[in-house]
Amino acid sequence: MNMPINRVLYRLAGSYGLQLAYYDMRRVKHMPSLEAIVEVLKAMGANMDSIQGVSSALVERRRYIWSKPIEPVIVIFDKKGLQIEIKLPSKLADCTFMLELFLDGGGIRKFSYRGKDLKTTRIVNLQGERFVSKRVLISGEIPFGYHRFFIESSGKKHESLVISAPSTSFNFAEDRFVGVFLPLYSLSSKESLGAGDVLDLEKLIAWVSSVGGDVVGMLPVLATFLDESYGSSPYVPVSRLFLSEFYVHLESLNELKFCKPARDILSSKWFQEQKAALDGPLVDYKKIMAIKRVVMEALAKCYFSCGKLDKIHEFMKDNPKVEQYARFMAVIEKRKAWWPLWPENLKLGKLKEGDFEEGIKHYYLYSQWKIREQFAKVDKKSAENNVMLFLDLPIGVHPGGFDAWCWQDQFLRNLSVGAPPDNFFIKGQNWGSPPMDPYSIREKGYDYTRAVFSYNLSMAKILRVDHIMGMHRLFCIPNGFGPENGVYVHYNQKEMYAIMSLESYLHRSVIVGEDLGTVPNYVRKTMARHAISRMYILQCEVSSDPSKALHDVPEGSLVSLNTHDMPTFASFVEGLDIKERVRLGILDDDDTTCETSQRSILRRALVDFFKAKGVFLGDKDDQLRFLLLACMRFLAKSPSNIVLFNLEDFWLEASPQNMPGTGKDRPNWQKKARFSIEQFSCMKEVVNPLKEMVRIRKRKESSEWESKRLME
Repeated sequence: MNMPINRVLYRLAGSYGLQLAYYDMRRVKHMPSLEAIVEVLKAMGANMDSIQGVSSALVERRRYIWSKPIEPVIVIFDKKGLQIEIKLPSKLADCTFMLELFLDGGGIRKFSYRGKDLKTTRIVNLQGERFVSKRVLISGEIPFGYHRFFIESSGKKHESLVISAPSTSFNFAEDRFVGVFLPLYSLSSKESLGAGDVLDLEKLIAWVSSVGGDVVGMLPVLATFLDESYGSSPYVPVSRLFLSEFYVHLESLNELKFCKPARDILSSKWFQEQKAALDGPLVDYKKIMAIKRVVMEALAKCYFSCGKLDKIHEFMKDNPKVEQYARFMAVIEKRKAWWPLWPENLKLGKLKEGDFEEGIKHYYLYSQWKIREQFAKVDKKSAENNVMLFLDLPIGVHPGGFDAWCWQDQFLRNLSVGAPPDNFFIKGQNWGSPPMDPYSIREKGYDYTRAVFSYNLSMAKILRVDHIMGMHRLFCIPNGFGPENGVYVHYNQKEMYAIMSLESYLHRSVIVGEDLGTVPNYVRKTMARHAISRMYILQCEVSSDPSKALHDVPEGSLVSLNTHDMPTFASFVEGLDIKERVRLGILDDDDTTCETSQRSILRRALVDFFKAKGVFLGDKDDQLRFLLLACMRFLAKSPSNIVLFNLEDFWLEASPQNMPGTGKDRPNWQKKARFSIEQFSCMKEVVNPLKEMVRIRKRKESSEWESKRLME
């Protein structure tokens, strides 16, 4: 009996690692339409125009899988010997074949095996042709690194990447750190040009060190489209391999010494007037970058005309993709369009002279050189002050950006990453980023993925990986369909965690996984197995039971009161975020009443929880601040490795940096901190509590009367 066509489709989907059914927060089962499944499979390379072609596509898929003698990637943990499955047509299964292992650090190991001496682990028949799988065990330690493995049979060579990684990523053991968080764009000082820059970051690091802190955290500082038509979200980078020149500090650029045109611009009346016009409460990315660019273009012109280009050539050698990036950005500017709208030869081919303006290319080369150089100085400053930089790695990239163009064969272009419907986003979410192709990235030896982790870990002692579930699976939505028709696409989690663990080990940097929301149990179990730190966000851990209003903090986690996507502490406790969502038309009357009531219950539970522990919470007028201090102390005393406090919470800021789902309805990613570095570094409501948290973390715990004194 022939199998029903939908059953064949499900089997084909399984061969591509698709998870079709999932349960929402109410435990209701969801499945996408058959049409949506077909579109996802087509995007992943299934050779079919419609569901009618599913049977032949399944046969082709199975033959493709068995036509590869070895997997493109092999993982070993803790230097243990290799175990390899070799798939061969049965007529070749008993032949002798040669194996070669080229070690990362140099050296070759060679082996010879007779197929008839090896154990057969599986036999399959594909339309009359028989294939067998045999297991090869190679003993001996394999050093940590990325090695190349070859098998030769019947005159043909096949290659695989061998990832030898520690089973656990680098971690801080029992150290207890405390730090602060603020987006770099939001930071300001007397020297700022409308937004925070590298010099402001150095000042923040020095101040945190002076009060005994260990960590400075921020949002992603990767390259983004800075024109207003592209948006300013740091989570949709043009590239995850280059920094944003937006954060360059102009006066620190060495080339000013010999470039009079640039110095004249900085000292001009025009520049001073432009700078003064940037004093508003919001960051104007387009205007700030336009001003900086005038100066940096003059500097780039001076530099490239001087003839002494050794330093930038050295930078280009260390960053082999940077010239391609500069050309790409120059073509974007010339054509005023993202790459999917370019002519076919530019989309798929190499960019050559004439496709772009040489001066614009020079500007991007120069700006990337300088921002990387200035961040290297930040890294040195951090080390000198014993302060660690905490950076954030986005899960996705801009569909019209450099990464999606340069590695386009590793992205699924007709799909977008998102999230299924939940209580907050009842229609689901479409984040707009193209997902990685789980099979192409393996075939390419994870070259892009490895480069991304290596680049970001080279700058961060602590790296938060956004949406850590993406190492396991991503919710992918076919173009033209809504999130209700999304499909979970699975990735090889063993290989993903091997890369993270190895890169973490090589750079001596800690990885934190963003595991907030509804997370399958196997994700956190895998994180624990590989020592990827969890997150504990107090705002997400409040319950209505006063006796246990706050859930226990997991050992070795990163803890905070909130995140950049959540209400500030004051906004959460006072319910101000609910009022804002009402103003924006996100909540109706019934939802407003329900959320307001629930929030009031949570606040009461928090108050009663701390009062039962004998914590002084002041009277009605100052209870909010004392409640803040109590929550901070709760986190500081926890068994976490890292406590990170949002600087804006210290002065009870009401407005968050970002409100998900609001888009253009409010100024996300643009809000400047209310106080400058010079101001908040002298504010007792900032300095005194932070010093107290440092004392607690260093196991010099404070008494309750000290908290009262903080209010004086």
